[in-house]
Amino acid sequence: MKFLILWPVVVLLFITQACAKDVTSKPAEEEVQSPLGVLKNYTPDPDEILGKILKQALENVHYLHKEVNDDLSKKAYKLYLERIDYGKQFLLESDLKKLGKYEDKFDDALDNGDLSVVRLTQSIMAERIPLVEKYVEEILKKDFDYTKKESYETDAKKRDYVDSEKELKERWHKLVKLEVLIQYFELKDEQDGLNDKKEDIKKDEKKVAKKKEKKKSFKELMVDSRKKVAKRYHRVFRRLKEERKQDRLD
Repeated sequence: MKFLILWPVVVLLFITQACAKDVTSKPAEEEVQSPLGVLKNYTPDPDEILGKILKQALENVHYLHKEVNDDLSKKAYKLYLERIDYGKQFLLESDLKKLGKYEDKFDDALDNGDLSVVRLTQSIMAERIPLVEKYVEEILKKDFDYTKKESYETDAKKRDYVDSEKELKERWHKLVKLEVLIQYFELKDEQDGLNDKKEDIKKDEKKVAKKKEKKKSFKELMVDSRKKVAKRYHRVFRRLKEERKQDRLD
């Protein structure tokens, strides 16, 4: 598998990034995270990884004259967790305990090429991704109760990892519920003509068209919203499966 072959260089990337955080005075601009971002970014293309790794390693190692030790290893480990589960939507606390034993061993991996943490990560995700896919499918089969008072932390940095699969399912329930609501408002705006571009249709023609068009009810728009969100997730999970299958073949 390509990713395993590249592991020593991957470790180098995380360590140099950890160094860069110490010496860079201006904080890096944060990436914009969408609800689907975690899923889309979990399995990057190995060749793309190699290109970015080599570029950053050459740029950073040249001037970062810091000792590669356990302290930097812990920082690299933190970055590693952010890459594999930024949204804290897959890993459980029990998974962190398993991965945590490698927290101060990223520096050792450069010397001995130990692939244990990668294999363990792949094993965990091989269980979590199908589990989450099943959750999403079940969640989208039913109507949501938007009269219930709930909250969802959209800032991944402020979330904690959950302790159980039950809590993991609840987190995904709230996330998917939010996505469906956002999709509903988009469809509602489209139906009301708020998203129409002026150049697409003249104002008078638009009024006539809207009068003739039968508007969908809240329930009908919600059904359409769930279908659209379901299709998006289906594409994402299908791509993840294909990438994992290709990785095994490599």
